[in-house]
Amino acid sequence: MVIAVLTAVYLVTGGYPAVTLVDFIQGTIMIAGSLLLVAFVLNRAAGFNAAGLSGALERVGTVHAAQPPSSPPAWLGLLSLVVLTSVGPLGLPQMVQKFYSIKSERMIPKAAVVCTVFSLVCTFGAYFSGALTRVFYSAEQVKQIGADNLMPTLINDLLPSALTLIILLLILSASMSTLSSLVLVSSSAVAIDLAGGADALGERKSTLLLRFLCALFVGISLLIALKPWTFIVNMMSISWGTVTGAFIAPYLYGLLWKGATKAGAWASMLSGLTCSLGLSIGLSAWWAARTGQAFSLGTPWVPFAGAVSMLVPLLVMPAVSLIFRAAGSARPSRRPRPRR
Repeated sequence: MVIAVLTAVYLVTGGYPAVTLVDFIQGTIMIAGSLLLVAFVLNRAAGFNAAGLSGALERVGTVHAAQPPSSPPAWLGLLSLVVLTSVGPLGLPQMVQKFYSIKSERMIPKAAVVCTVFSLVCTFGAYFSGALTRVFYSAEQVKQIGADNLMPTLINDLLPSALTLIILLLILSASMSTLSSLVLVSSSAVAIDLAGGADALGERKSTLLLRFLCALFVGISLLIALKPWTFIVNMMSISWGTVTGAFIAPYLYGLLWKGATKAGAWASMLSGLTCSLGLSIGLSAWWAARTGQAFSLGTPWVPFAGAVSMLVPLLVMPAVSLIFRAAGSARPSRRPRPRR
């Protein structure tokens, strides 16, 4: 509720400039929190085992190496998550919208360096500290706690109060940044693209509609959060796979390849949607049949489906574009008759 109220206040009153400024502050908190978390977990993991860090890493590879039956191999599961978190942002509309804040093209190389460093720090902190949580718990404890609750449990059990507060601010910052970006791009799509924006409604009505939609979408997000899904990673995999699968190929090829066609864009969008929803449901049904469990989207194969739905459109769009361009060039051209 605190996240929703704070986000609604600065989003409705400040709009895009407020989101950009707050994102800078939140990004600074995320970098500091990630570095402190890695340092603390690394220090505790090395001291927790008599053999030091090497012994701690060996424990992760031996005690927790067993995979549940019918689950994807460990390397495939990790690769799927890497694709989701690395390739996925390239096709998310709320990420693409960040380019609107660039002052000039001269700032793009500097922004690329900053974004790369930020991504490396935050991604490394997440993967590294997440893996080392298993040093402190046995395989049976991990099963009881649940993979998605390991990090919160570790923070509650081991971290000092000051560091816990910083990590809490990190989580709040990441959540508020994502929420504000998603709400802003969703509201803009309705108020500007569908309703016509200032050209159709006028400046005042368009702004009021945009602010109303921002508050409405934040409220809907709060209602969803009050009864959250129990499978956090899979929820992210399905949503990112669906959205990125639809937009990543038109975004990239539309910017970088002159041979892209409208037919290729539509084909890539449909292939991404089909792969994400079809594979998620199909693999979940297969998992339920193999394990004898009730059907649920909380299966370990869903991240793999999300990763595939991002990569397939990157192959579909150039293939369809080339086919349609070849078909168009093969048609005889109609030349106008010369005048007498």
